[in-house]
Amino acid sequence: MRDGYGLAPIRLFLSLSLLILLASCSSGGDGGPATPPDPGDALAVTNLAAVSGSPGSVTLGWTVPATVKADWTMRYDLRYLPLGEESVPWSAWTLTDEPATANTPGAAATHTVTGLEADGTYVFKLRCSTDGETWSEVSNAVVATAADVLDVTAPGQLTTLAFWSSTGSSVTLVWSPGADDAGYGSASGYQVRYATSAVNDATWETATVSGAPIVAAANPDLLQTTITGLQSGQDYYFAVKVLDDMDHMSTTSNQIMARTEARRTFYIKADGTGDYRTIEEGIYAAGTGDRILVAAGRYTWSSQGNGDVEHGMIWIQRDMTGWDLVSESGPEATILDAEQEAAVIFIQGYNEITIEGFTITGGVALEDPLDPAGRNVGGGITSHLNDARIVNCIITGNEAFQGGGVWHGGVGEFTLIDCVIKGNQAEVGGGVVLVNSYDRIVLRNCDIRGNTASVSGGGVFAFNVVTTLEGCVVTDNTAGDRGGALYLGGLNEDCRLENCTIVANQAPVASALRLSGRDDIHPGDPFFLADVRNCVIAFNTDGAAMETINEGGLGNVGCNLVFGNAGGNDWPTVYTDVGGNLNLDPDFCSLATLAPGPTSPCLPANHPDGGGCGLIGAVPVGTCQ
Repeated sequence: MRDGYGLAPIRLFLSLSLLILLASCSSGGDGGPATPPDPGDALAVTNLAAVSGSPGSVTLGWTVPATVKADWTMRYDLRYLPLGEESVPWSAWTLTDEPATANTPGAAATHTVTGLEADGTYVFKLRCSTDGETWSEVSNAVVATAADVLDVTAPGQLTTLAFWSSTGSSVTLVWSPGADDAGYGSASGYQVRYATSAVNDATWETATVSGAPIVAAANPDLLQTTITGLQSGQDYYFAVKVLDDMDHMSTTSNQIMARTEARRTFYIKADGTGDYRTIEEGIYAAGTGDRILVAAGRYTWSSQGNGDVEHGMIWIQRDMTGWDLVSESGPEATILDAEQEAAVIFIQGYNEITIEGFTITGGVALEDPLDPAGRNVGGGITSHLNDARIVNCIITGNEAFQGGGVWHGGVGEFTLIDCVIKGNQAEVGGGVVLVNSYDRIVLRNCDIRGNTASVSGGGVFAFNVVTTLEGCVVTDNTAGDRGGALYLGGLNEDCRLENCTIVANQAPVASALRLSGRDDIHPGDPFFLADVRNCVIAFNTDGAAMETINEGGLGNVGCNLVFGNAGGNDWPTVYTDVGGNLNLDPDFCSLATLAPGPTSPCLPANHPDGGGCGLIGAVPVGTCQ
């Protein structure tokens, strides 16, 4: 075993006799699905491999697939392309001479592809048939070089390195198995290095090589290693390189920083076989620095709820703080569904936590005339008195009296980052409600679309808060009365809208932006306004784009584009114009993408006053068809 490389027992050596060990999943038809084989037709080849090569040729090998036909001759369709060009449809791949080889299922078959560029690297695939008409799925891909040395291609970069647990003297890391040959095939080994400063391609050689064994993790899809003998209380940086059977190394993986202190990961699975049966049980077990990692799956009221309708499907109680709740596979694959029984998540108070990578749906928090004291806010997430960070979540299909998707109230630096908030409903704040908070609330790079408020604030309703919307798209939201996109009332100091795209919202009054001052101020009290900079406010329908009441209004207004709003494009009477404002067509590629086309005045180079404004709106330049 080579010191520091680990996993020597899984190192694979290509030979025809070991081809069966190289089996991988079929890619499933490039350029469209293959014709489903009839009973008795050939199964797909799953262990195509490169056996040998020479300048200008590559010899491939595979196992003849099974068939139950009594009278047949195996036909093969073998094709290739230079590495890096293989994204084209299967029909555009170069067809080789048809292999003529053994017909016995389970026998070893070979074929030499000639006429290749000497030292060129290629991707090969094949499919097979017993009649020349009905073809199997396409095989696994193989990368090989037309040279005496078949493999000159480094493995693909590993991007899944993650912290798992730590003690005062050790850190355990996990990752998904890596890939060989620029992403094809399986890795043969790994090298783990660490240091007390950054570990990357530039510092790799100076970092310490870990000799710790690499083993299968409790999650069967992950590998794991534990580095011991570390200094207590020290921050360490870790990275991994992937090796192949020719000792080629990938570039450095994503980097992980971990401190040597008692921390761990609790793994939750949808079937209840993880460290704890439910997400809520994992949260109750977690302490400061811990992580609750949730596997892909659908987590429902039926499987996760404890019957407590008042506190939702997942109740994060007061003072539960300092940990992260993270999905393993992202929001599309990890769904929290309250099944219209209650709200999805209730964050009760004094919680400094991160929730990342979930679809949050099926939540309901409606006013009950039989229980007027019942909770009726935040169908997707109810957040109270906390500093929670909600990151990369899809919050959709929820309903509440206030805050169909999200409701946050009370002091706290609540943050929504890279979230999609769509298709939620409420009387007030179809997408989001923010109330009574004097710490800054930030919505950054969020997509707020298709939400409905029967009264006000189709996208966002905020009152008596300090808030920033930065880089957000607010589109296709509807309010029955006022504030189709945004309703900002009772403004506090330093509210800001920056680089937002506010397009195609609808309300009878203030189809885009409704601003109201506080109705409880007295002479001499401070009065605060909202700054609006670098925003697009366009194509909103019904009422005028903007309206202010109760002496509420705008502060500094600069580098905004206002255009095509059905009820009018005028700014409210009182505001401070700091320059760069436009009334020009934003020239989007389409209303679906909201990306400015190459001639759009939203782009710095096209602004009639010069490039001093920078980008106007949330969406960078697009490729128009």
